[in-house]
Amino acid sequence: MTQRILVTGSLNLDHTIRLASALPACRVQAQDMGRALGGAAANTGLALARGGHEVWIAAGLGEGPQGDQMLAELQAAGIRTDLVARLPEPPCEPLILIEPSGERTIIHRQRGQSDAVDFAALPRDWAAIYAATPAPALNQLCTSLRGQCVTVGQWYPGHAAPPADLLVTSESSAATNAPQRFSDLADPPDWLVVTLGANGARAEGHGGQVLHQPAVAVQAIDTTGAGDVFAAGLIHGQLAGWPMQHALAFAAALSAQQVASPGPTPPESLSETYAKWSKP
Repeated sequence: MTQRILVTGSLNLDHTIRLASALPACRVQAQDMGRALGGAAANTGLALARGGHEVWIAAGLGEGPQGDQMLAELQAAGIRTDLVARLPEPPCEPLILIEPSGERTIIHRQRGQSDAVDFAALPRDWAAIYAATPAPALNQLCTSLRGQCVTVGQWYPGHAAPPADLLVTSESSAATNAPQRFSDLADPPDWLVVTLGANGARAEGHGGQVLHQPAVAVQAIDTTGAGDVFAAGLIHGQLAGWPMQHALAFAAALSAQQVASPGPTPPESLSETYAKWSKP
């Protein structure tokens, strides 16, 4: 089931540091794990590409050898990068601190680069759009295509929720006013999905329907990108026409693989999970 999907968000060169003890602490021993392709656009896009979808990424990316390598890595995975806007500056390089439990703290040291994309000029023939960038032109595109394609939005701190059929937020973002219930939204989508970390996820639909999905039990190595991969699972489930409970379970399975893998880049083994779940 190959579908043409537009994925937005960030393209980052994630710099991961594995900590020997949890934060906060006065002194912490750490191991530098190097740099790897990451960011919401890369993580969600790669997770969807592992399922055989035709993925187009619209995001900003710095120029130079590192940016070129990141672009080449996306292209090698089959992702279309025609809509990636190159910038005369280095790629964003967040610092990601991984605790022994697998939980991470992300330190952003540069401004985002996605505002370089001219969202108003993007094509309109998509089966699905993942809106993970707070851009008015992207919101307008999603609004105009409601009913014509699947629109999945990621809530972004400090901005209004994007118009979408399905909105994804997290319990951990509640302190920054991320919507947790339908009542928190002036114009609620068809579904509001709230990820709950180790407790799984909750989905609330129109008419008061509330669904719960437990997390898949795995040894957590690195939670970076887990929410992005979870969103990819929801997008796939929406395109497949699955009931929401089934889509949640599939998203949880994909996310568990991400958590059990080191680094931010979604593992190629996700394709095996797609194949397993596509069987009757």
